[in-house]
Amino acid sequence: MIVADTDRKWLPLYEALASEVRLKLLNLLADGPLNVKDIASRLELSSAIVTMHVRKLEQGGLIETKIVRRQGGTHKMCSLSASAIEI
Repeated sequence: MIVADTDRKWLPLYEALASEVRLKLLNLLADGPLNVKDIASRLELSSAIVTMHVRKLEQGGLIETKIVRRQGGTHKMCSLSASAIEI
């Protein structure tokens, strides 16, 4: 659980939450880890745009990513890093 207040150190978290696309992305990840390509497909966005949103969510401490090899390729897997946020 993330417990945030009005301290400036939490600005990246608030910025990460200030996007409808990023909120949808968080909802997708609530069901389990996904790679960037799958997220892009489900949100009907390009992988480049999703990568930008993923970076913002990482900076806010809301998701974690790791590079994995599977199915003959390299995938950036995304998962939630916290189960809840308390403000």
